[in-house]
Amino acid sequence: MRLWRKLIRNYFTFNNREKHGLYVLVVLLLILSSTHLFIRLQPAPQVDLSAEQLVMLDKFEKANESGISPDNSVEISPIQTDSIKKHIGWQTFDPNFVDSQALINSGLNEKIAQRLINYRKSGGRFKSADDLSKIYGMDSSWLLEAKMHIEIEQKQNLYDSSPSYTVFKVDSFEKKPKRQIPTFELNSADSMSLVQLPWVGPYYASEIVKLRQNLGGFKSHDQLLGIYRLKDQTIESILEYATLDTSLIVRMNINEVDIR
Repeated sequence: MRLWRKLIRNYFTFNNREKHGLYVLVVLLLILSSTHLFIRLQPAPQVDLSAEQLVMLDKFEKANESGISPDNSVEISPIQTDSIKKHIGWQTFDPNFVDSQALINSGLNEKIAQRLINYRKSGGRFKSADDLSKIYGMDSSWLLEAKMHIEIEQKQNLYDSSPSYTVFKVDSFEKKPKRQIPTFELNSADSMSLVQLPWVGPYYASEIVKLRQNLGGFKSHDQLLGIYRLKDQTIESILEYATLDTSLIVRMNINEVDIR
């Protein structure tokens, strides 16, 4: 009996400071629980759809019931169908010229839309709808629907169709060939290899190497987000040219390592 009294006294007796902290914690839990319950009880907003939008919604629901997309070739999961329903009211667009606001209006995440614009500003170009998957974090369900509305203008050489024109090359204005950047392995690359990439300067190169040493190696590209203020263009450049070999990760024995 004395043992039980001792246990209760040791673990269920609080001083004034601990009592005040317990009171504050209980009050915060009550406030959070009440706020959550209030939000859950709020009625969902009513959305009025036009006749054309209702027809399109019915089309996707029937396609989902049969397990195939409207073109009878691509399976659509319930999650993708719910996402597609939110993107009603599409307009045909060219990803090489569309602005970020039009992409956001079509249902694309604002941050991903800005990455697409930044990719274009850095000289990138989309030759097909599938090229949009190169954008880091691209929503696959949004891209599935966007492919039905993408029309990419193909550049044509006006001189090819007319034999009357003669093209003269001037050495001083001749376009220099684009610098070829070889792919490399991120867990074994040095800072000199990283500096060659677009949007990666000496500062980010040293920070990437320092983070890799602290981690013992990168398991995925997402770990690069641990670098302070790393730009989206820098991550996209690394994704394009760098591969990952997880077998090079330096592992530690948790039963033997010291605190440091």
